[in-house]
Amino acid sequence: MAQELNPTFAAKAEIMSVVSGELAAYARRNLDDCMAYWVPTSDSVSFGGGVDETAVGIQGWRRVLERDFSQTEAAWVDPGPMSVCNRNSVAWVVYEGSFHWQVGGGALSTKVRSTTILERLDGRWLISHIHISTPDSGGHPGLAFPTSIESVERAITILRPDLTPHTAPNGTISILFSDIVDSTKILERLNDQGWHKVLTRHNQIIRRAIVQHFGYEVKTMGDGFMIAFGSARDAIRCAIQMQRSFVVFPEIDGCGSLFVRIGIHSGEPVKEKSDFYGKSVAKAARIAGAAAGQEILVSSLVKELAEASGEFVFRDRGPINLAGLAGSHVNSEVEWRA
Repeated sequence: MAQELNPTFAAKAEIMSVVSGELAAYARRNLDDCMAYWVPTSDSVSFGGGVDETAVGIQGWRRVLERDFSQTEAAWVDPGPMSVCNRNSVAWVVYEGSFHWQVGGGALSTKVRSTTILERLDGRWLISHIHISTPDSGGHPGLAFPTSIESVERAITILRPDLTPHTAPNGTISILFSDIVDSTKILERLNDQGWHKVLTRHNQIIRRAIVQHFGYEVKTMGDGFMIAFGSARDAIRCAIQMQRSFVVFPEIDGCGSLFVRIGIHSGEPVKEKSDFYGKSVAKAARIAGAAAGQEILVSSLVKELAEASGEFVFRDRGPINLAGLAGSHVNSEVEWRA
């Protein structure tokens, strides 16, 4: 006879202890302990919020966890209240909570929803399937974590540094965001030492260009940078130098070419700090996120501030939608190839 959908108190506690134990092992970053809560077969499945977050089998799940640990300094889940049901040898646990992580010294959070399916084998409940989604409007499909650009933006929105000393005489400031396209895939191809070499060289190129074009490094997390300039033209010059340097980026341990995307927007931080961080910084980050590898995208205001010099060539990209920002926005691509 089938069991009722509402399990007994003892069964409910046992089922919840498995899910809680898996989350605790994840927070401890202990791979072996995490694996101990899974069905040891090749047909278990886990789904994350993006197209690259499907893992089949216990080894597939292990690779997902290894990737998560390599991308973060710490990561943990506060699951919130759990809803538990079971029928015979199958149980499922649903919760909505918060996912927290630390990247580049910054602490970030997002909402998380999870459904965990368990199977009772040899007197134990073990996980056979997990489906995780992140219903946060700041996230984008296909990413294990927010991109480096998004991580930097979120950290800056919290910290809100005073950028007044770096503004132009008219009060405007130009914000540049950059990160490496498909950095997760590069990381997966390389060991930690290889990735460290790539990231070190990448950062050297970025910081050399910042110094040479009078920029100010506001924040870096992982491979993402936010840089402030008192001049829109200096911001574009800096971006062009970066892209030309990455074209001749030497191959390191099979990394191949690095494709970096850059976005620039100008705002007026001295008027209202909350408005600046709520709109200007967000728009600069979204423009960078809309760029492809080896592209420099700028807002219409940046183009307006810089084009009178005749130094740069702009290609109109037309109105595009920017995630999290209402309406469509006109952006231009800076032609930088000699």
